[in-house]
Amino acid sequence: MSLTVQEVMDVLPLASGPEGSTVDGLITGNMKQKVQGVAVSFVASHETIEKAAQLGANLFITHEGVFYEHHGSRAEEQEINDPVILRKKEQIKSHQMILYRYHDGPHQAVPDIITHGLLQALDWDTYQHSHLKYACLVTLPEPLSVQQIVQHLKDRLDLPYVRFAGDSEQKCCEIALTSGYRGGGNIALPLFTEQRIDLLIAGEGPEWETPEYVQDAVSQGSPQSQILIGHAASEEPGMKAVAQQIRDHFPDLPVYFIPASPVIKVL
Repeated sequence: MSLTVQEVMDVLPLASGPEGSTVDGLITGNMKQKVQGVAVSFVASHETIEKAAQLGANLFITHEGVFYEHHGSRAEEQEINDPVILRKKEQIKSHQMILYRYHDGPHQAVPDIITHGLLQALDWDTYQHSHLKYACLVTLPEPLSVQQIVQHLKDRLDLPYVRFAGDSEQKCCEIALTSGYRGGGNIALPLFTEQRIDLLIAGEGPEWETPEYVQDAVSQGSPQSQILIGHAASEEPGMKAVAQQIRDHFPDLPVYFIPASPVIKVL
């Protein structure tokens, strides 16, 4: 099968908006290049790039930035005298890897591909649910304690640990799922007050916003809780769904989802 980068990306929902409003697009290579294989990952780390090269993939679709900034243009467009960045650029060049940043497109899709992927990974897509712009609301068929939900998250997402604020014995039915960096008060507080959720499950967010809010709620006798599962853990299922979408369109094209190793550990 002879496909170009453009033909592969055309089967995915791409970011919309005025020019310069998205971080999505090519970091290396060009859209007319032929694709030998596709690697999809949450992040194009040194490790995942090496795995992609070993698998024979030359198109790497990454959700997050390659050079340690969300917008990433500084290291991508300028010569930065940083040994880690320079060695990574050399690694990419040596493998002739085509890198495509795919962040805003899946988040702008309806429903949000990344959040919906998390919903499916938790096996909650058969429950009553609805998608908002920045969250998915889920109604469990029967109340579960925060502790029971934590165990379910660990089992389904293969997590060694999570962090939570609130009451571990609180019974929950109404849950909001958010992915990535959406655990802050600007998103969380309206979900608690307007959507009447019991629990927010997020990737990450400021530690002094939503956790303080739910702790005050507990102190006031109205338990609410937040579980933080980690940015990568919340978004990897969605990128796995992106890989499957490409695979469904091009069954003869080698397409690999490459999970990223956890980078933050507990000592």
